[in-house]
Amino acid sequence: MLLHLLGFVFFLREPALGLHPPWLNDCVERAQRTDTEGFHELTDNSFDIAELNGALRTWEHVYDTIRPHESPGYLSPCQCLQQHHHSREDERR
Repeated sequence: MLLHLLGFVFFLREPALGLHPPWLNDCVERAQRTDTEGFHELTDNSFDIAELNGALRTWEHVYDTIRPHESPGYLSPCQCLQQHHHSREDERR
């Protein structure tokens, strides 16, 4: 395993203790699928770290501020947060 040879350390969590590896976590799997389909499969970047980081920042901006998400009523996370913030302000009045 290349990452292991490069010095990365991986820890598997024990399911019997209630700790699950990421591939058993639906939210993590969904986030990885979204990143794969929305970024990795559509981006033709080299392995240049600066270029890749710039493309990832652009993807994160689109994901957080533009791309609608199903669970918060097809709002972006930013729109959902703004809506929640405004509703909390209205409750306080």
